[in-house]
Amino acid sequence: WQLDRLAFQHFVLAAYGAADLPAVEALAGFEHRLSPWARALLALTLEDLSPGSPAAQTILSDLGAEAMRTATGAHWEFSQDPEGRLAALWNMHTTLSNSAVVVYALAQRDPGAPLLAEALRYLMAHRDAHGWWGTTYTTAWNLMALTEVVRGTGDFSFSASLNKNPIAEGQAGGPEQLTPVTAQVPIQRLYPDYPNALLIERSPGQGRLYY
Repeated sequence: WQLDRLAFQHFVLAAYGAADLPAVEALAGFEHRLSPWARALLALTLEDLSPGSPAAQTILSDLGAEAMRTATGAHWEFSQDPEGRLAALWNMHTTLSNSAVVVYALAQRDPGAPLLAEALRYLMAHRDAHGWWGTTYTTAWNLMALTEVVRGTGDFSFSASLNKNPIAEGQAGGPEQLTPVTAQVPIQRLYPDYPNALLIERSPGQGRLYY
């Protein structure tokens, strides 16, 4: 767990321009002992300090290959030996936060990868009844992961109509990419005795439309 925490500390220092590349490279020598989330942050730190780092690319490729696929999507788990369970406990991580950090890192490499679509499905399927992920720490990492994927995938226009009347439109890309588009219709405009048709359309382009 100490090595995992050290990877997090280097990641934070790198974000503030105060990381020590030799120390980070030394930690990379223990990469096989790190939990998936710590390896993901280590890869981001290496890439930040040394763009194009072969070690960072290898770590991210290995993480992609190690994803566990189930009917609900793809995720990453801790080692089930005592050291792995202790690492999760002392650093406040769960399978969900562990997976979210990996998604956060992989999305910065290839946000449109099919694996990430599976991982997002897993994360969204495991929200609690209130729409969150158990703890504030786990929820924060999940929101960061989701935002990173959405930020990297979007190049299309979209619109919505209700009973053939336009009610919303927007662009998934550029400065408005992460700006939500909302629509509200007075109940008087709904058909009381017939089905109401909501039509959502999008143009061709990279990314997904979330609604």
